[in-house]
Amino acid sequence: MTSSTPSKPVRWFVRAAMVAILALGLSLGKIAVGQSVISVIYTVNGIMFSIALSQLVSFSFADIDNDEFVRRQRKELDHLRISFIVLFSLSTVAFLFSGVNTSCVFINPVCFSLLLFGLVYNIVNFCGLAKTKDAIEDKVRAARKRG
Repeated sequence: MTSSTPSKPVRWFVRAAMVAILALGLSLGKIAVGQSVISVIYTVNGIMFSIALSQLVSFSFADIDNDEFVRRQRKELDHLRISFIVLFSLSTVAFLFSGVNTSCVFINPVCFSLLLFGLVYNIVNFCGLAKTKDAIEDKVRAARKRG
C-alpha cells in the first residue's frame, strides 16, 4: 500500500458514506424506487454472483511452478470470492428488507442504494477477476515457452 492509498477501513467508510448519501438524496428528493427496479437489480446481482463463483472455482495453478506467484494469486482470488459472497449476502438482506411493509420511507432508498452499490462493485470485481485470469494465463504461457 502506498502512502497515497487509503486504508481498507477508510475506503469502506467512504463507500458506506456514498451509499448513505445516495439513499438520503433519494429519500429527501422523494424519488420513489419501485419494488420491480429493486427486484431487477437483485436478479442481476444474483446472476453476477453465480457467474463469478463458477469462474473462481475454474482457476488452475497446475502448470505454475512459482510458489510465491501462486500464493499471491490465490490470495487475490480468495479476496474476490469473499467480496462476491459479502456483496451478494448484503444484496439479499437489502432485497428482503425492501419487501417489508413499513411506514419508514427510508427503507427502499437504502435498499436500492445497497443493491446499486453491490452491482457497481461486482463490475469492479469482475474487472479484477479478468486481470487475475490474465496474469495466470501469462504465467502459464511463459512456463510453456521455457519448457
